[in-house]
Amino acid sequence: MISDTHIGSNVGLCQSPGIRLDEGGIYEQNVFQETLWRFWQHFWNTWIPEITKGAKSRTLVHNGDIIEGSHHHQTDNVPNIDNQEVAAVEILKPVVKEFDRFYSIRGTEAHGDVADQSTERIAKELSAVKEQDTGRYSRQELWLDCNGVVSQFAHHLGMTSSAAYETSAPMRELISTLIEAAQWNRPLPHIVWRSHRHRYTRVPVPTEVADIELVVTPCWQLKTAYAYKVDRTRMPHIGGVVALIEKDKSWQIKRKLYPLPQPNIEKI
Repeated sequence: MISDTHIGSNVGLCQSPGIRLDEGGIYEQNVFQETLWRFWQHFWNTWIPEITKGAKSRTLVHNGDIIEGSHHHQTDNVPNIDNQEVAAVEILKPVVKEFDRFYSIRGTEAHGDVADQSTERIAKELSAVKEQDTGRYSRQELWLDCNGVVSQFAHHLGMTSSAAYETSAPMRELISTLIEAAQWNRPLPHIVWRSHRHRYTRVPVPTEVADIELVVTPCWQLKTAYAYKVDRTRMPHIGGVVALIEKDKSWQIKRKLYPLPQPNIEKI
């Protein structure tokens, strides 16, 4: 489970040697993206094979904001959206082919374009599983049943600039899900997956059988100018999450977070 790769951003995921631009130029990795790319390679080549060893089936979900897009008069991203989409396919295709199935969740339209057109085109190129009702390759939400453990995926979740309230929005989302299920006799997911806020969080609610929980995924983008405006000190969590689901309806959540470099402290 990954999300928020923001390919095309100058602090988002970027492959080596870089992203090919119109007229044949290359947007090369900066020093920060070199670090992200090293983490990305370790995640897929080392951590994922170790953590999923022996799994009979593997499913990959990208939970939104694949590319950075073009928004809010930005000047710090790859300007041509087509170049961003091509780069996203180049980065994700080798990853997707190692899984039995791939699902693509739509994120923020500011990144994926109006109606998430970019996300849909990328998902189609990556042969994502189609949504049954619409035939689309990307979707707003996804319900999955694996060995009787039901997961519900969607991208958005409320934000906060305070560490003291980091679990507030996830708990509200989880309680809202429980109430909706009880009120209208809708399915009750065991795991609710959200992204968007770029920080890993887990919030459980105990029941007689097992905990029902909401998991917020980490990201693959460093702090943008907007992120610095919202919070000056807290850093994003870089990495991904795996749910190991057994036949007895039990599961384990495993996460991999990569430590970011320490700040440079200038002496005077």
